[in-house]
Amino acid sequence: MLSLSGYLLLLGADSACASGAIGIHMRDRSIKWQLPLAFAVCDGIGSFLGPVAQVSRVVDRNAAQAITLAAYIVAVVALLIIAKGPTGRPDSCLLCRIALIAVPLLLSADNFFTPRVLPMGWTSGILATMTAASSYLMALFGLAVGNAIRLRQGRLVWATLASLALFATAWVAA
Repeated sequence: MLSLSGYLLLLGADSACASGAIGIHMRDRSIKWQLPLAFAVCDGIGSFLGPVAQVSRVVDRNAAQAITLAAYIVAVVALLIIAKGPTGRPDSCLLCRIALIAVPLLLSADNFFTPRVLPMGWTSGILATMTAASSYLMALFGLAVGNAIRLRQGRLVWATLASLALFATAWVAA
C-alpha cells in the first residue's frame, strides 16, 4: 500500500507531465499561474467528489480505467491543438484557451475514479486540499521543465516527442 505522500505524488504526476508538455509549446506568460491553478482546482474537486459519490463502489474498475484512458486520449488531442498554436484565425486562440481548460479537467478523471482509504482523522476535504496543493506544485514544476526544454530545443520534432513522452509517462503513472 502506498504512503500518503506516494499517493499524492502519483495523482499529481499527470499534472506535472501535462504541464511540461504544454510548457514546451506555449510561450504565454499568463499560463504560469493559470494552468497550475486549473490543475489544482480540477484535481481537488475530483479527489473530493470521487469518495463522496462513492464512485469506486458504483463503477466497475475496468469501466473506470476505460473512462480514464478515454479522457487521457482526448487530453492528448487537446495537447495537439495547443501544439499547433494560433494560426491567425480569430477562433484559433479561443480553441487553444478551451484546450488549456480541457486538459486539467480531463486529467482529473484519475482523481475521481481512484478508490482510496482515508488516513486516520482525515476527511475527504482535507485529502482533496492536499491533492490540490500537490497538483499545483507538480504543475509548476512541469511548466518549469517544459519551459527549459522549449528554450533548449529549437526543433519541433524533438519538442513534440518530448511532450508525447511526458504524456505517456503520466498515463503509465496513473
